[in-house]
Amino acid sequence: SAYFLTMADISFAANRTFDAKGFLEKAIALDPENTEAMMRLAELNLIVRQYAQSVDLLTKILKKDKLNTTAWLMRGINFKENGDTIRAVSDFRSAIEADPNYYEAYMQLGVIYQVKNDPIAEGYFTNAIKIKPRSEEALYGRGLWYQDNNQIDNAIQDYTSIIQINPANKYAHFNLGYIHQILLKVY
Repeated sequence: SAYFLTMADISFAANRTFDAKGFLEKAIALDPENTEAMMRLAELNLIVRQYAQSVDLLTKILKKDKLNTTAWLMRGINFKENGDTIRAVSDFRSAIEADPNYYEAYMQLGVIYQVKNDPIAEGYFTNAIKIKPRSEEALYGRGLWYQDNNQIDNAIQDYTSIIQINPANKYAHFNLGYIHQILLKVY
């Protein structure tokens, strides 16, 4: 099983996903309890948009290990990609229950609720920022939520924090320019 797992890694690195899938299936056939092979095959299925197969594998993993945050996150991404945000939210929340410091799950939830223009988005981005205070991604997500919800001072503060972390972040500069020119009329 370990041999086929290694061969799958080599094939995947060489962009031969069909071969990688075959090797992962062989690894699982030899060792049906090989969670690592199942995770990699689930990830590969997610990449090639074989959502049902990916979800099936991740569900098997979660039946064995309810605290597997990566499996919760990946299954949530499968649901999100497939347009099922209700199940995606449920899985991202399960990931946070398993690990309250799981940054990626907070970010996924922030993005989902931001699209819905739901104020809970701000809380998810804030929690992500508490975990990674210098995260440009989380600060930008929250700043954009503030900007879209007319909390301009808070948006300016988040975009300014991004620029202090990374002066070359063009998105923060652009949004600050947009706020000053379009919203505040400060040229």
